[in-house]
Amino acid sequence: MKSNYSGIKINNEFNDCLLNFKIIKINNNNTLIKNANYFIHKKIINKNIKILFIDIETNGTLSAIDCFKNCIFYLKKYFYLLFSIINIKKKIVKKESNELI
Repeated sequence: MKSNYSGIKINNEFNDCLLNFKIIKINNNNTLIKNANYFIHKKIINKNIKILFIDIETNGTLSAIDCFKNCIFYLKKYFYLLFSIINIKKKIVKKESNELI
């Protein structure tokens, strides 16, 4: 099952970090999604806008429409968590640099 979401704006630092992790592995055997492969494609006209392509492997128990809805929900949670961790790390680095001054 494949889906794409266009219009994501990502800076270069995060883009390099994100491209190092191409496969999201889910270890819990009870989940519907086994793993999700993704890659980011830059648009030729506007290089700040990227397209996120997602290829999702599931355990095959759902119809395509239900699978799509569930996969998007899980991926939103994953990327929300990822962005939260990055923001926390940036805040810690800024706080430490301010204390050194």
